[in-house]
Amino acid sequence: MFQILEARGLEVCLVNARHVRNVPGRKPDVSDCQWLQYLHAVGLLRASFRPEQAVCAVRSLLRHRESLVQMTGTHVHHMQKPLDQMNLQLHHVISDITGVTGLAIIEAVLEGERDPKVLAKLRNHRIKASEETIAKSLVGDYRREHLFTLRQSLTAYRSYQKLIGDCDSEIHRSLEEIDSKNDPPLSLPVNGGNEPQETPPFQLSEQLERILGVDLTKVPSLGTLNVQILVGEIGPDLTKFRSASAFASWLGLCPANDISGGAVLKTGTRKVNSRAAKVLRLAAQTLYRSKTPLGDFYRRMRAKLGGQKLSPPLPTSWPASFITSSLPAKPMMQQPSPNNSCVFRNTRKPNSGVRHGNSGFSSFPWRSVRSKQQPPQQGLQFLRSTVV
Repeated sequence: MFQILEARGLEVCLVNARHVRNVPGRKPDVSDCQWLQYLHAVGLLRASFRPEQAVCAVRSLLRHRESLVQMTGTHVHHMQKPLDQMNLQLHHVISDITGVTGLAIIEAVLEGERDPKVLAKLRNHRIKASEETIAKSLVGDYRREHLFTLRQSLTAYRSYQKLIGDCDSEIHRSLEEIDSKNDPPLSLPVNGGNEPQETPPFQLSEQLERILGVDLTKVPSLGTLNVQILVGEIGPDLTKFRSASAFASWLGLCPANDISGGAVLKTGTRKVNSRAAKVLRLAAQTLYRSKTPLGDFYRRMRAKLGGQKLSPPLPTSWPASFITSSLPAKPMMQQPSPNNSCVFRNTRKPNSGVRHGNSGFSSFPWRSVRSKQQPPQQGLQFLRSTVV
């Protein structure tokens, strides 16, 4: 109904039912529509965020693809079960049985090969395990019922792989229908245009840059697949959010403390099932070794709060970077210099003397203690005497 009314040119508002519950007043169920119309007329209802139709199409396809990937993982577990029942410990020797080596060995087993040494020769050169180790893991009891289960699980796995490929093609076609914020590059004809040019392969990163107007993968720890999910869930238009704080609140990353009588009863974030928030939380975990401002912030918060309590505060700083990088009028987030942690420490130096003075200690430069004329042992004794 929403899409039909929107296609007819009507401005439709999708309202959160929680906002209606908080409005004071009593109404009967018969006049529910009139009550909502009155609340909307006086400005007490606010429309929820919903991306445009082209983005909603990509969002549906991406969510369907996620379910296909989950079903593919289920059939991989179904392939591992008959291997365990036949005492074939292949999945303990090879990290992925759906790789080149794993599928080659499974296909040879289903075709009737039972010699472990012959099966071990199908090992790819990139596998760390030796042929002797793989051959020992392939000594088992090949029973007919388990082979039948393995064959059907392999067939289901390949069928889902084909469905994922078809879904990817449809996602690519849907991404091409989204309006571009960048002018497409002009392709020059070859040989005066007499010979037809070959169609270039689909480049997801270039397509996302065309949609957003900027290369969002330059934001630290945001890869191409992460940006694809963010585009499918949110879209390129972020002007509907009045600020980065409002965007973080919509994602469910802002603190939502339960306060009663001035006392904080419960701390935490709102329970929001947002795929975009999950992507930002997972991307934030890759900042541990990043030499960027977000990486410095991650390490400071991890040292202060610990790894388990780090997930709510860190992704809250992501929406500001996401909105700043997505707006065409704003510049792209530059890769910072490796001296950001030093700059942060220098900004805290003026306050360090006050903190140390309140604790009864006095601060002094370390180089003045360990000078060239003074041995290290004397400097250590001088430090001890100064603290005492």
